[in-house]
Amino acid sequence: MFNDILSKDSFIIEDIGRSKFVKGLEKCDKIYYINLKKREVYKRVIKRLIRQKLGKEKYNYPPTFRAFIDMFKVVNSYYKKEKKKLNYINKFKEKVIYLDKDKLNELENR
Repeated sequence: MFNDILSKDSFIIEDIGRSKFVKGLEKCDKIYYINLKKREVYKRVIKRLIRQKLGKEKYNYPPTFRAFIDMFKVVNSYYKKEKKKLNYINKFKEKVIYLDKDKLNELENR
């Protein structure tokens, strides 16, 4: 299935930290790395939960306290592996575009 995706002219891969995506990183034109501090991601998780509870944002799973705790665990897990991911994508540094908080806010407000 993954090879079928790579045979397309255009594709997007999320979570470059998985070794099974090496072929995709080799074939792609650009790698976007979202570079946010953990504190900023926590704020976004909280904001998203509030917006979902108020009915201002759609969700794929009910915005429960359990889901909220699970999201914090996902964030922690991600940041434990971040240094490894950065070292991994360094092989492709000519393709990497780092997006920080300001650049993301600019893109979101378009």
